[in-house]
Amino acid sequence: MQTRSDENVKGIDVSHWEGDIDWSKVRSEEVQFAYIKASENTTSIDPNFSKNIEEAKKAGLLVGAYHFARPEKYSAEDEAKHFVKLLKSNPTDLMPVLDLESPKDPNKISVSDLVQWVRTFVDYVKKETGRQVMLYTGNWFIDLYQQFQYDLSDLPIWIANYGNISAPPDGGGWTQWTVWQYTENGKVDGIDDNVDLNAAVSLVALKG
Repeated sequence: MQTRSDENVKGIDVSHWEGDIDWSKVRSEEVQFAYIKASENTTSIDPNFSKNIEEAKKAGLLVGAYHFARPEKYSAEDEAKHFVKLLKSNPTDLMPVLDLESPKDPNKISVSDLVQWVRTFVDYVKKETGRQVMLYTGNWFIDLYQQFQYDLSDLPIWIANYGNISAPPDGGGWTQWTVWQYTENGKVDGIDDNVDLNAAVSLVALKG
């Protein structure tokens, strides 16, 4: 995949684990976008979701929301319905995201069932929101499930790959990232602890 460039835009992704965030300070660090955890499974809502969306937008960031998938436990449609309900009550600027990094044991779900689960989730969210859905995953997950993402490589990819590397490797049919999460140990004013840092191709690309 491609390296980062000066034309990329800087972003973060957060959940309640980052605690209370001073979004004005975050924006002063040239952070232009933020992805905020909305939900998990079929009932869980991140307790800071609505607050983070509202305050990040007020500070001048473009915001998006992500859902953490549990395909080994719940139906794709039920998880998608839960996510869409939150999206409709908390309007965002950017493509919604499916966070796919579970299960870590490939014996818990077949490759074909996992692919179908993702398709069902994405199709439902697209139908209800009219927006493309971006897939978040890591090279480690692509490797764990071998080549299943060749069936999903038409989706925009937000790839997680850390370390002192010039670019994340190609995988699963993807040769270009839309977003690269390049560290989980970033430092940004306004957030007390470490935070994920991301480079995006452009804000236009993030809007899908």
